Amino acid sequence: MATFHGIVKAVLSGDTLLIMGPDASKGPPPEKLLSLVGISAPRLGNRSGTPDQPYAWASREFLRKTAIGKRVTFTIESTSAPNPAAAPSSGPPREFGSVMLDGTTSLTALIIENGWARLKPSPNDQQRPEYEELNRLTTLAQEQGRGLFGSDGASAVRDVKWAGTFDAAALVESSKGALQQAVVEQIPSGSIIRVMLLPGYEQVTIILAGIQCPSIRRNKEGVEE
Repeated sequence: MATFHGIVKAVLSGDTLLIMGPDASKGPPPEKLLSLVGISAPRLGNRSGTPDQPYAWASREFLRKTAIGKRVTFTIESTSAPNPAAAPSSGPPREFGSVMLDGTTSLTALIIENGWARLKPSPNDQQRPEYEELNRLTTLAQEQGRGLFGSDGASAVRDVKWAGTFDAAALVESSKGALQQAVVEQIPSGSIIRVMLLPGYEQVTIILAGIQCPSIRRNKEGVEE
């Protein structure tokens, strides 16, 4: 099985990453949307009304803090079937595989060890080199109440204030001049940042004052140009 190299550009959930090629000297490198095979993390909610599953934010944050910006090696085992209903600019297809940090640390094992995902049974489980170790780590996480196996799942669901659903002027007035804690969710250009403010989970777009940067175009396949 071929091994690839890349840099973690984004973390979409506790088991899914966007990995870009390591060389950006000649323009935007190719990207891979990769879900870790054999595990399942809770899903984050969206602005259409679907709420977070319990611990979805904490699970995503664990993987983001662990992997974002890091150089990784990865293998691909399968690719999801194309969705005919998907928009042409929906980005790269989802693929499934394994990711290693520093060439030695399995992201899958690290997530399971800390309790931020569950094993997803499949007919080929017994053939996986990590199978017995992942089962051992799952049992340990359950016994110690780590991550998803904590006792208060109800309090681990965000109340997100999506952009356009709250009084932005009031938020600006109440926070003007004060440093705000936030998590960067997306960087559309060199002067625009989309963030989630903490601890209130307000989704806002910040335009850096006094500068303007070129925007990034995407082709009809959703790939940056």
